[in-house]
Amino acid sequence: MSGRWRLWLASVLGMVVVAAGLLAFEGRTATRPWEDGYLPNPLLTTQHGERIRFHDLIRGRAVAVNTFFTVCTDVCPLGTAKLLELQRQLGERVGRDIVFLSISVDPAHDTPAAMHAYAAQYGAGPGWYFLTGQEAEVAQLVRRLGLGSIGPTSPRDAHTSTLRVGHELSGQWMKTSSTDNPLYVAETVRTFLGWPRTDAAPDYRQARALQITSGEYLFRNGCAACHSIGEGDRLGPDLRDVGQRRDRAWLERFVSAPDAMLDAGDPVAQALLARYKGVRMPNLGLAPDEVREILGYIEARSARLGGRAHAGGH
Repeated sequence: MSGRWRLWLASVLGMVVVAAGLLAFEGRTATRPWEDGYLPNPLLTTQHGERIRFHDLIRGRAVAVNTFFTVCTDVCPLGTAKLLELQRQLGERVGRDIVFLSISVDPAHDTPAAMHAYAAQYGAGPGWYFLTGQEAEVAQLVRRLGLGSIGPTSPRDAHTSTLRVGHELSGQWMKTSSTDNPLYVAETVRTFLGWPRTDAAPDYRQARALQITSGEYLFRNGCAACHSIGEGDRLGPDLRDVGQRRDRAWLERFVSAPDAMLDAGDPVAQALLARYKGVRMPNLGLAPDEVREILGYIEARSARLGGRAHAGGH
């Protein structure tokens, strides 16, 4: 399945579970669907070295929980980058009304120091806990939260792009995707938790017809969390006029398989990794035509902006 269709499928599944979640969340005093004690209560360690029980982290709170491991080169970098944007979208509510919990599925490697460095790479703000613990206890917690993959062959395989959102007091939980559009996920979270709007609701009758190319769709869903086109560096470099700075064949190889090029010691890829705090570009599993569509969109967008290339020249 191509990257584009995986993203589309995640969005559809997200809308389905949101609808189910909304129906369940209307009755906040309803009997909990999970009995007390269903979720285990392991002793976990945060990225700051603090020891805390899982139930103490979620008690009386809304939470958004995902899984990761710090040396992941697959879905974790994209999921973390999009959760960073979700944190920006939710603003001051993070840490006050909701907390983010990222649970490592590789506790043997992910020490507090490793998780602290990982959080710093992405600029994770207050109210976001990166957690590790005993391997067996973490594995049980991940399974009970419905965040594990089916039949993992190793602890690192026991993670997915699922984001579990819950409210401990009401006992209501829902699933969405950590790699979905952060604007969509933010609105999903606000609606599910019953947070009132602080601005006027948009009149969707005034919306213009959506005109978006395949390349733009792929860029917005797979690249925009880390890159802009003409708006400056983010987690990765501004891609305005990147086709004038890099060989086209190199760009196609790197967008297609950045992990392979980094592991092979490509000097340009290694220099970019060092410049951007060690944040690795994930392999999105893009087909060759999808890579070309993304690069075509970047070229077209750069041409519309005109002027000279981004001053950084990365």
